[in-house]
Amino acid sequence: MAEPDEEQTYESVFQSAVHFDVRFTVDGEYPGEGRARTVFVPFQQGTENGNILVGRVDDGGGFGWVIEATDNLGTFA
Repeated sequence: MAEPDEEQTYESVFQSAVHFDVRFTVDGEYPGEGRARTVFVPFQQGTENGNILVGRVDDGGGFGWVIEATDNLGTFA
């Protein structure tokens, strides 16, 4: 659980190169399928980059997520 203006990183959560069905909750509530659910693949064979999944809650309580590429392959190196 993160407090306002606090950042939390969860390393070693996604340790397999498979598809993960991720569902976020905000203050114990599920914002809905279209806003808080995604399929996440941390690494795909044959690529040089991995992926990180970032969830954000703004000051007004709005929620969003994004998948970003990274050259840090972690456990997939």
